[in-house]
Amino acid sequence: MKNNFKKTCLPADREVAWLLKEKYFGKEAKQFFVDVKRLEAGEPVDYVIGFTNFLNCKIDLSYKPLIPRKETAFWVKKATDEINLIVRQNTKKQIKVLDIFSGSGCVGVALLKNVKNCEMTFADNDKNAILQIKKNCKINNIDK
Repeated sequence: MKNNFKKTCLPADREVAWLLKEKYFGKEAKQFFVDVKRLEAGEPVDYVIGFTNFLNCKIDLSYKPLIPRKETAFWVKKATDEINLIVRQNTKKQIKVLDIFSGSGCVGVALLKNVKNCEMTFADNDKNAILQIKKNCKINNIDK
């Protein structure tokens, strides 16, 4: 069955192109069209794909935590730079961080992955968030 999806795809449908590339590796499978319908219904592309990128980390979204925002990445990058400056000035300095209401764990995971001598405590009262954090630590090779 040949379809003309690529020819009829509107230029504004960058999300559909990203979905095809990231989740289906460029091959239009039957499930791809189901996922396109999810996008058309307004579901965020990050949920449809199942992950998002956040400061050199792959953040799984299978438990439907909040999707990390660009603003969050901006401030976490600033914090990472500041912490790394402190660590470079004092290599024996142990940095302790509390990621409260962690959700996906993106903030803590990014800090653990990008800062040496960092000890992280994740805190959330949602059991799905705890499962999501554990999964994201594993995906990003963080021993937690």
